[in-house]
Amino acid sequence: MHGSLRIASTLSMVEYAKSMSYHIQTFPDQYKKQKKNLLVQMNKRWFADGSFEVLVEESVRDNDVVLVTGSSRTEETSFADNELELYYTIDALRRASPSRLTVFEPYCAVSRSDRATTRNSVGMWVHYKILQSLGMDHYMTYMLHSDKSKSIFDPTRSVIDDLPTSPLIIEYILDEFIIKSGLTLEEVRKNWVFCAVDAGGAGVARLYANTFGTPLVVAHKIRNHKKPNQVDSIKILSSVSLEGKIVWVVDDMVDTGGSILILMQELKKQGASRINVAISHGVCSPPALARLQDAYEKDIFESFVITNTILPPGIKDVPFVRIIDTTRHGASVLIRMHEGESLSPFFDPFDVERHIEQSAHKFDH
Repeated sequence: MHGSLRIASTLSMVEYAKSMSYHIQTFPDQYKKQKKNLLVQMNKRWFADGSFEVLVEESVRDNDVVLVTGSSRTEETSFADNELELYYTIDALRRASPSRLTVFEPYCAVSRSDRATTRNSVGMWVHYKILQSLGMDHYMTYMLHSDKSKSIFDPTRSVIDDLPTSPLIIEYILDEFIIKSGLTLEEVRKNWVFCAVDAGGAGVARLYANTFGTPLVVAHKIRNHKKPNQVDSIKILSSVSLEGKIVWVVDDMVDTGGSILILMQELKKQGASRINVAISHGVCSPPALARLQDAYEKDIFESFVITNTILPPGIKDVPFVRIIDTTRHGASVLIRMHEGESLSPFFDPFDVERHIEQSAHKFDH
């Protein structure tokens, strides 16, 4: 045990941290254990030249402090602003002498830069080295872009827990698209298909396909290497006929939306009757929302399911976007971590049939 659990936050993740704190305090077994206010009072002091410093406004000495942070852009701040604030906040908290300092970054933007190819910087390595040198003890996130990112961490200096988002998304699909629609698993296995955007995402899509017992389809991107991040076309690599099928496109993230748009158009050409999308991190950099809106209005797809690990400006107002809240799940993880219990249950495969049975039992009562 590392003293009282406290939750700090950078400005971009204040609402996320507040929600986590609320859930922790409302868990029946935590109601009397935790302080009435888990949130650490933080502040920023600006100087005339635009520089700033972060202040911890109360004592966290010998406390188990979790810093909830996100470096992705918001309506008010840029990636660079949020990244600098994160580093300053860790320094301020470490100077306040907590017993343990955990950085919880639901979406790790820099994990996309996780390997040296030519003479390039490796963002994930730089990020980790700074966090570790500033005194971080533990790093937690949801669904890193690649398993390679985890190899950057030195377990003798700081540990990492890369939490899967798949159980949350699978549960949502079950509740909202199967149980509420009165579908049986037999109908799902007969009519549904899960599709990976590219070979790199095949592992993610295979997990969904195996969980629901459906066929797997993998797409192959044909890139224009003269233009960065440009996909000219996509080929579907599958012997499964898509005629009349309901296709779920799944991936770890969507950025500008170009690849997924081309893929959905190809799936429609091959006879898919309906297309839904389920994504862990809806980064949705411009012009992603405009592209998706246009595709939705042309009936190319029906639903766009994401988690709230990152919520780019304007996404809450988009009618076809469905947002899965991760804060209660994250609060459960923090409690088990704080109490020194195993986190294995959060990594176990999702049992679809058991969930359906439990849902039917609740309905009967």
